[in-house]
Amino acid sequence: MEAGNQNSPEEFINLGLISFSKEYTLAPDARYILFRIRNNTPRSISHIYAWIYKYRDLGRAGKKDYVLVNNPHQGGQVLKGPHAPGTVKEWRFSLRKDLPLPEKNEKFTLRVQPGAIFYHSLEPSDRSAPASPR
Repeated sequence: MEAGNQNSPEEFINLGLISFSKEYTLAPDARYILFRIRNNTPRSISHIYAWIYKYRDLGRAGKKDYVLVNNPHQGGQVLKGPHAPGTVKEWRFSLRKDLPLPEKNEKFTLRVQPGAIFYHSLEPSDRSAPASPR
Protein backbone atom coordinates (compact mmCIF):
# COMPACT_ATOMS: atom_id res chain seq x y z
CA MET A 1 0.00 0.00 0.00
CA GLU A 2 1.42 3.35 -0.96
CA ALA A 3 0.30 6.86 -0.17
CA GLY A 4 -0.12 9.51 -2.79
CA ASN A 5 -0.24 9.55 -6.55
CA GLN A 6 2.65 8.10 -8.52
CA ASN A 7 2.13 10.65 -11.36
CA SER A 8 2.64 13.72 -9.17
CA PRO A 9 6.12 15.04 -8.26
CA GLU A 10 7.44 13.76 -4.96
CA GLU A 11 6.90 16.22 -2.12
CA PHE A 12 9.36 16.28 0.80
CA ILE A 13 8.70 17.62 4.29
CA ASN A 14 11.76 19.48 5.58
CA LEU A 15 12.78 18.63 9.15
CA GLY A 16 16.10 20.53 9.00
CA LEU A 17 18.85 17.89 8.95
CA ILE A 18 16.68 15.54 6.87
CA SER A 19 13.58 15.73 4.71
CA PHE A 20 11.12 12.90 4.19
CA SER A 21 8.73 12.17 1.38
CA LYS A 22 4.98 12.17 1.95
CA GLU A 23 5.03 9.01 -0.18
CA TYR A 24 5.70 5.82 1.78
CA THR A 25 5.36 2.08 1.29
CA LEU A 26 3.66 -0.03 3.92
CA ALA A 27 4.36 -3.78 4.02
CA PRO A 28 1.29 -5.88 3.15
CA ASP A 29 1.24 -7.31 6.69
CA ALA A 30 1.95 -3.87 8.29
CA ARG A 31 5.16 -5.16 9.90
CA TYR A 32 7.33 -2.37 8.50
CA ILE A 33 7.15 0.88 6.55
CA LEU A 34 9.57 2.43 4.03
CA PHE A 35 10.14 6.19 3.90
CA ARG A 36 12.26 8.02 1.33
CA ILE A 37 14.56 10.37 3.25
CA ARG A 38 16.83 13.12 1.91
CA ASN A 39 20.08 13.80 3.76
CA ASN A 40 20.39 17.60 4.11
CA THR A 41 23.63 17.41 6.14
CA PRO A 42 27.26 17.54 4.97
CA ARG A 43 27.95 14.08 6.49
CA SER A 44 26.83 10.51 5.75
CA ILE A 45 24.05 9.24 8.03
CA SER A 46 24.50 5.85 9.68
CA HIS A 47 21.42 5.63 11.95
CA ILE A 48 18.07 7.36 12.33
CA TYR A 49 15.82 6.85 15.34
CA ALA A 50 12.34 8.04 14.43
CA TRP A 51 8.86 8.14 15.89
CA ILE A 52 6.37 6.71 13.38
CA TYR A 53 2.76 7.79 13.84
CA LYS A 54 -0.46 6.54 12.30
CA TYR A 55 -3.08 9.25 12.10
CA ARG A 56 -6.48 10.05 10.70
CA ASP A 57 -8.21 13.34 10.10
CA LEU A 58 -11.11 13.76 12.51
CA GLY A 59 -12.66 16.48 10.35
CA ARG A 60 -13.15 18.88 13.26
CA ALA A 61 -11.25 22.08 12.50
CA GLY A 62 -8.22 20.19 11.19
CA LYS A 63 -7.88 17.95 14.28
CA LYS A 64 -5.98 14.72 13.83
CA ASP A 65 -5.75 11.57 15.95
CA TYR A 66 -2.09 10.36 16.27
CA VAL A 67 -0.98 6.93 17.55
CA LEU A 68 2.69 5.90 17.97
CA VAL A 69 3.16 2.65 16.01
CA ASN A 70 6.85 1.83 16.45
CA ASN A 71 9.54 1.51 19.09
CA PRO A 72 11.56 4.74 18.66
CA HIS A 73 14.53 3.10 20.42
CA GLN A 74 14.87 0.69 17.50
CA GLY A 75 16.51 2.57 14.66
CA GLY A 76 15.67 2.40 11.00
CA GLN A 77 17.74 0.58 8.41
CA VAL A 78 18.99 2.32 5.29
CA LEU A 79 18.54 0.27 2.15
CA LYS A 80 21.29 0.04 -0.50
CA GLY A 81 24.43 1.52 0.95
CA PRO A 82 25.46 4.53 3.03
CA HIS A 83 23.28 7.63 3.07
CA ALA A 84 25.60 10.22 1.57
CA PRO A 85 25.00 13.99 1.81
CA GLY A 86 22.40 15.36 -0.59
CA THR A 87 21.06 11.94 -1.61
CA VAL A 88 17.65 10.34 -1.16
CA LYS A 89 17.55 6.79 0.26
CA GLU A 90 14.83 4.46 1.44
CA TRP A 91 14.78 3.71 5.18
CA ARG A 92 12.90 0.77 6.66
CA PHE A 93 11.31 1.13 10.10
CA SER A 94 9.76 -1.81 11.98
CA LEU A 95 6.23 -1.33 13.27
CA ARG A 96 4.53 -2.80 16.34
CA LYS A 97 3.68 -6.48 15.97
CA ASP A 98 0.13 -5.95 17.21
CA LEU A 99 -0.59 -3.13 14.75
CA PRO A 100 -3.87 -3.75 12.90
CA LEU A 101 -3.97 -3.11 9.17
CA PRO A 102 -4.73 0.57 8.58
CA GLU A 103 -8.15 1.73 7.51
CA LYS A 104 -8.61 3.64 4.27
CA ASN A 105 -8.57 7.09 5.91
CA GLU A 106 -5.45 6.43 8.03
CA LYS A 107 -2.00 7.67 7.01
CA PHE A 108 1.53 7.54 8.41
CA THR A 109 4.12 10.18 9.20
CA LEU A 110 7.41 10.33 11.05
CA ARG A 111 9.10 12.66 13.51
CA VAL A 112 12.86 12.85 14.01
CA GLN A 113 14.76 14.95 16.54
CA PRO A 114 18.24 16.26 15.53
CA GLY A 115 19.83 14.21 18.34
CA ALA A 116 18.30 11.01 16.91
CA ILE A 117 20.41 11.23 13.73
CA PHE A 118 23.84 9.59 13.89
CA TYR A 119 26.71 9.86 11.42
CA HIS A 120 29.53 7.64 10.23
CA SER A 121 32.72 8.39 12.16
CA LEU A 122 34.63 8.06 8.87
CA GLU A 123 33.07 9.01 5.58
CA PRO A 124 32.53 6.02 3.26
CA SER A 125 34.70 6.16 0.16
CA ASP A 126 33.12 7.12 -3.15
CA ARG A 127 33.87 4.15 -5.38
CA SER A 128 32.27 5.83 -8.39
CA ALA A 129 34.86 8.62 -8.48
CA PRO A 130 37.79 8.12 -10.86
CA ALA A 131 41.15 7.32 -9.30
CA SER A 132 43.41 10.31 -8.98
CA PRO A 133 46.78 10.16 -10.80
CA ARG A 134 49.81 9.88 -8.58
